[in-house]
Amino acid sequence: MKKIILALAAFTTLGFAGGNIAPIDAPVAVIPTTNDFYVGGQLTAVQTYVNGQSDWFDDGLDAETGYGFGIQAGYVFYRTGDFSTAIEGRVSKTFWNYGMDGFQVDGSDSLLTYSLLLKPQYNFGDFGVYGLVGYGKSKFESGSFSVQDNDIVWGGGANYAINDTWEIFADYTVNPSFEEDAIEDIENDIIAIGVNYKF
Repeated sequence: MKKIILALAAFTTLGFAGGNIAPIDAPVAVIPTTNDFYVGGQLTAVQTYVNGQSDWFDDGLDAETGYGFGIQAGYVFYRTGDFSTAIEGRVSKTFWNYGMDGFQVDGSDSLLTYSLLLKPQYNFGDFGVYGLVGYGKSKFESGSFSVQDNDIVWGGGANYAINDTWEIFADYTVNPSFEEDAIEDIENDIIAIGVNYKF
């Protein structure tokens, strides 16, 4: 009887020894994608005022508010946890209701701004707050007359990620002022509301 049991055990072992064994798949690490490049547009309200006499949306002898739009493009070159830093370029121009009659300048007036900015940001989930600092140019044109100046640009804002590719934002920047001998210290601040597409 023992011989029969041993023979059956040996036969069973041999029968399964040659069977197929399912391979064990090693887990694959999923690396989240990051959309580091972005482009977008913005609607702007531009306040130009003399010697610190800013009075938003109430034009007078010392302040004028105009409206326009701009474009921006950037690249996030550093990420760690909830903190990131991007480099961003901006261009904006006024197209409506912008005039400097209070400064004795008439004609088809417009303000054009360029800037290249560092943008450190901290995220709270889908919300983020950021600072803006860099260098830029403000250029005022009225007919054949124009004046421009280069200087530091600084400001800050907040954004909200709608999904992985779209975000909305609002921010405030202080742009170069005009400090020509023939012109008073005319400052230029911009409120921007816009959207970015990340890819």
